[in-house]
Amino acid sequence: NSYLDVPYLMEEETIAESKDNNQEVKNNEPSLKEIDDRIMTIDDLISNFNMIDDWNDKYSYLIELGREITPFPSEEKIEENRIYGCSASVWWKYKIDENSKYSFLFDSDALIVKGLLYILMVIFNQKNISEIQNINVFELFNKMGLSEHLSNQRQVGISSVIAKIQNLGK
Repeated sequence: NSYLDVPYLMEEETIAESKDNNQEVKNNEPSLKEIDDRIMTIDDLISNFNMIDDWNDKYSYLIELGREITPFPSEEKIEENRIYGCSASVWWKYKIDENSKYSFLFDSDALIVKGLLYILMVIFNQKNISEIQNINVFELFNKMGLSEHLSNQRQVGISSVIAKIQNLGK
């Protein structure tokens, strides 16, 4: 049985394209509402992680979350979309809707990192820049019981991703 009962997060064709830091979106991309409806809430994640007592089971759940992220096609795994600071390779895309709400897509070559990126999507998607900049991600990780189990290297890596997100608009 799976710890995860969430609809498939994104289809490959929904990945946004960017050119010269201007975010363009393919015509067949789902609406932001459709994206938001397919992602669980941060309260769901906190509750789910808190129902799991054993760290190995939490680790398995984190990997399952990572499997929910559709991999970027190879043409999207380009330097322009790469986030450095993580030992694993991480790529990202984002878009801003007409209400100045952000939506993020991520990919990584490591499942545990993909699970953490999934959590970041839950935390940051459908927020405006002010909300994004005021979120304390590690406080939320503490509430999930994750912080004490993340290696220093993984904390540094995820901090690089968080900084990239929270520095948008600066």
